[in-house]
Amino acid sequence: MGDNLQGPVFLGGIIIKVLFESQPLLGRRTGIGRYVERLTASLQENQDIDLFYWFNQQFNVKLLQMLDVPSTKIRNSRYFYKVIRRLMKPNFLHDLPVDLGESFDIFHGGNFITYQTRKAKNVLTIHDLAFLQFPEVASEQTYRHHSLWLPYSIKKADHIIAVSQHTKEDIIRYYDVPDEKISVIYLAADDQIKKEDRPLKEEVQAKYNLPEKYALYVGTIEPRKNIPFMLEGYALAKQKYKFPHKLVIAGAKGWKYEKVYKTFEKYRLHNDVIFTGYVEDMDLPVLYENADVFLFPSRYEGFGIPVLEAMQCGVAVIASNVSSLPEIVGEAGRLVSLEKPEEFIDSIGELLTNEAKRREYEEAGRRQARMFSWKKAASETVTVYRSLL
Repeated sequence: MGDNLQGPVFLGGIIIKVLFESQPLLGRRTGIGRYVERLTASLQENQDIDLFYWFNQQFNVKLLQMLDVPSTKIRNSRYFYKVIRRLMKPNFLHDLPVDLGESFDIFHGGNFITYQTRKAKNVLTIHDLAFLQFPEVASEQTYRHHSLWLPYSIKKADHIIAVSQHTKEDIIRYYDVPDEKISVIYLAADDQIKKEDRPLKEEVQAKYNLPEKYALYVGTIEPRKNIPFMLEGYALAKQKYKFPHKLVIAGAKGWKYEKVYKTFEKYRLHNDVIFTGYVEDMDLPVLYENADVFLFPSRYEGFGIPVLEAMQCGVAVIASNVSSLPEIVGEAGRLVSLEKPEEFIDSIGELLTNEAKRREYEEAGRRQARMFSWKKAASETVTVYRSLL
C-alpha cells in the first residue's frame, strides 16, 4: 500500500486544502459511493486536512442533511456551469478549472474522472478497468464514458491511486503509465458492518424474509457479477449435498439482469432463492452475520468490498480466483476457478455441511479483515497528497 512513495513529507504543520469530487454520494451507496463516503469521513478526522466536497449537480437541503456534511464545506458548480454551457462550446466545460474561484492544494477525483484545475494538484482514483478487460459485461453508456474520459483523466492526473495491485497492473498495461505514478491503497469494510447483538435483528429478518439457514450474495445484479454461474452452482450443490440452506441474493437490479431469471427458472429455484432487492447499509450486518457462507464468483473486481464485509462479520467466503480477489481473500477463504464449476459446487457443499471447516474459514476471515481499515487508507491517501506539494 502506498508502495511507490517515500513516506510522509511533513510540511511544518501546513494544512492541506482538499476538494473531493463527491457525486457518488448523491445516489444509492454502491462500491464507489461507499469508497467516497468512508474515505472522506476518515479524511475529515485528520487534523492536517481541510476537506471540501465538490458537486456538479443540484441537491436539496434534505439530501445535505443525509450526507452529514456542513454546508460551509460544499462547493457546487452546477449553476455556474449551466451559464457557461450556454455561452461556450460543449468541450470547453470539461477544461474549465474546478478551482476557478477558490484556491485548493489538491483536487481528488474518486470516481475514474478528474477535472482541469488552476493550481491544485490532481489525484485520480481508478477502481478497475473491467470495461476494457470484459467489454461485454459493461453497459454501452459505461464503455463510452470511460473510453472517452479515462485517458484524458490519466493524462491530467499528477498521481493515480489504484485500489488493488491488480488494478495497478491493468493501468500500466492498458495506458502505459509509469509505475512510480501509481500507488496502491486498499479499501476497507465499514466499521459498523461486524457481528454483534442488534436490537432490531428480528425486524430486519422479517423485512427481507430471511430464512433460518442460508448462503448469501451481496452486490448489484449485473453480468460482471456472474450470478447465473452462482445460481447453477448452488442448484447443483443442493442436489448433490442435500443441505437445507436457501440462497439470499441481496442487491439491486443492474443492466442485463434478465439472464439471471432465466437460470432461476431453468433450475426451478422459486422455493430456494430469495431476491431482497437493494439493502440499506444499516440492515447489511444482519444479513451477513446470519449467513453460513458468502458466495462471490465475480468475473472481475477492482477490489470487492462485499467479500471483506463478509469476512469482517465472520462469514466463510467462497470467491473466484480472479483479478483482485486473491489479494483481498488471501488464504482466509476458498478461492475457486471459474473454468472448473465443480470446484465451486463442491466448495458450497463442503462448507455448508462441514461445520468444523466452516469455522476455520470464519476465524481466518476475521483475522484477514483486520488488515484493512479506512484509517489506514486515509493515512496513505494523505501521504500521496503530501508527496505532491
